[in-house]
Amino acid sequence: MSDSDTIGSGEVGAPPRVHWARLGIAFGATIALVIIGIVGWNATIESAPPPVGPTVTAELVLGSCVEESDIGLAEYTVTGCFFEHQQQIVAEVDLRRTVGNYSSTEALTSFVQEVCNRFIEYGLYVPLGLSEEQYELTAISVPTIEQLDGGQERALCAVRSIDGSSMSGDLYVPLP
Repeated sequence: MSDSDTIGSGEVGAPPRVHWARLGIAFGATIALVIIGIVGWNATIESAPPPVGPTVTAELVLGSCVEESDIGLAEYTVTGCFFEHQQQIVAEVDLRRTVGNYSSTEALTSFVQEVCNRFIEYGLYVPLGLSEEQYELTAISVPTIEQLDGGQERALCAVRSIDGSSMSGDLYVPLP
């Protein structure tokens, strides 16, 4: 065994030498692995597809593709986006700031529809260049005034073709 293989100064009773470079490399590698693990975990969670099958409206998640073309249903059938579907949930409208501002459900629905219109106009939550002549964002799952006062403070926007034809493919683009 050579002197370079031992830890210490070589003198009897002397304190061992600390190899700072080795400790620094080990510490840096550990931090890098932790960061890679966290990023990988988050990417796995965010890229998981929405659950398929009958789903109550309150449990629809962004990216869900649904078979029904209606907008006021209590339940939708979620399908894989690579299958033909009628609409896809692409945006959520937070209504917490609107409590008490609307005297009727129709006024609240009109407000949410205008928000959905701005999303597609500005290209938010949908692919850039999505044709407003072919697609529209429609307000669905808008609560009634009573439901809003009771704490249901979320409405959804769904993208669908204007002519009612089926779509296939994923049109949801999450904001960074």
